[in-house]
Amino acid sequence: HLPATSRSVLMYRYRRLPEAIKYAAEFGCQGAMFPWQSGSSGREETQVIHLNPVSGEWGPDYSSLQRHVSLAIAFNLWQYYHITDDLRFMESYGLEMFLEICRFWASKCKQDPSSGRFSIDKVMGPDEFHEKYPKAKEGGLKDNAYTNLMVSWAFNHLFILLSAVSPEVKKNMLEKTGLDDTELESWKEMASKLNLVISDEGIIAQYDGYFALKELDWDGYREKYGNIYRLDRLLKAEGLSSDEFKVAKQADTLMTFYNLDKIHVDGLLSGLGYKSGLPDDYLERNLDYYLARTSHGSTLSRVVHARLAVMAGDSDLSWKLFSD
Repeated sequence: HLPATSRSVLMYRYRRLPEAIKYAAEFGCQGAMFPWQSGSSGREETQVIHLNPVSGEWGPDYSSLQRHVSLAIAFNLWQYYHITDDLRFMESYGLEMFLEICRFWASKCKQDPSSGRFSIDKVMGPDEFHEKYPKAKEGGLKDNAYTNLMVSWAFNHLFILLSAVSPEVKKNMLEKTGLDDTELESWKEMASKLNLVISDEGIIAQYDGYFALKELDWDGYREKYGNIYRLDRLLKAEGLSSDEFKVAKQADTLMTFYNLDKIHVDGLLSGLGYKSGLPDDYLERNLDYYLARTSHGSTLSRVVHARLAVMAGDSDLSWKLFSD
């Protein structure tokens, strides 16, 4: 609706691309790793400790591991180009950012020799209640489904962009970024072999290890506290951690459907070799599964779930969530 504004926001990112490349290098990665909370220079400003107002105690904060912010920027670039058809912007600025973001994720991909699949570790998903594995000494999770699916999406759409620009622009951009066709070809393999964990019932695990977590007594906590939106703080005040339980602040795996719509997620899962093993109603199953384990600790949460309820054909549920 406001393409000039969108363009200016994307230019904010472009002007801070060198800082994002520097940030990635600090963590041994290539490409551009944009900060979760950007300072005016593009530096990371995310807090490293967090005050729990329930317990009054400070604890480590791993929020900066939400590397999916770079995927949001790639998605925004695509949305801007898709809606405006502003190829000149993409040739001058957008393609370079898209390439460097994909390069970052390629450097995060590690292949398992036995399965041939690629994994991505040391990340956090949109959920924010899960920062690390139970009793782990460092933050980060492996094979977050939202992240891996959006990485596959980004790789696929990069090649659409490369085919849209002129051969001369592509040649100049590859020279500027130091990329070559061999490296690009390896990204095609990653796009089709990223790892997901999926149950026999068709539930896509939020991340590798999610199904091993404990179930929470939701009714008991509602009776005890009333407002349980910030379950993470309530659990920590009891000496527990949300990392131990199947609880969510907001949509994580389900956020993929909100971004891309089901038909595109179907395509991604098919390209990754997972779609044939899923039941026809896998979206409805995943919505039911995760909605029952979500506290809506973010004001954005019900909006996303309301949209997915429409996709699943449950208008009553959608209206209830939207009304709340």
